[in-house]
Amino acid sequence: MSPEEVHLPNGIAWDGAKGVVYFIDSSTEEVRAYAADEQGIMRRSEDGALSWRTVTHRPSGLATVPDGMTIDTDGNLWVAHGESGEVTCYHPESGAVLHKVPLPVQRPTACTFGGRDLGDLYVTTRVETGEGAHKHHGGLYRIRIPGVKGVAPAYEYAL
Repeated sequence: MSPEEVHLPNGIAWDGAKGVVYFIDSSTEEVRAYAADEQGIMRRSEDGALSWRTVTHRPSGLATVPDGMTIDTDGNLWVAHGESGEVTCYHPESGAVLHKVPLPVQRPTACTFGGRDLGDLYVTTRVETGEGAHKHHGGLYRIRIPGVKGVAPAYEYAL
């Protein structure tokens, strides 16, 4: 990617089965899909250009900025929308909204699946300031969504 192509890089998710890297450009409020190899490296055409398509555009009716993102076992994208107070699940091909997960705070920042069976969606939130800030802002939320599971990491990590 060149600086001309992306202005505010943010969330990233990789679907190894489909050979696609999903990437958020928060400045354009888009989720983009790029062709990738088995290691997640984005493919370039012979002229060196990256080939991509837009999965989602600025969501209508939301004062939002897409921030963090994760992927589930069905290949659906879960996007934390800053300023919206929710995480939204999108179909990766059509961009259709499949689920909305409302939060008690206004500014989710990132999301990922975890837990023993990867069935819990964890969401971080930004600190809110000013009048009306929720008492649990700047926290970590765990949400169980029936029938939804995250993708296991491709590599094991030891801490």
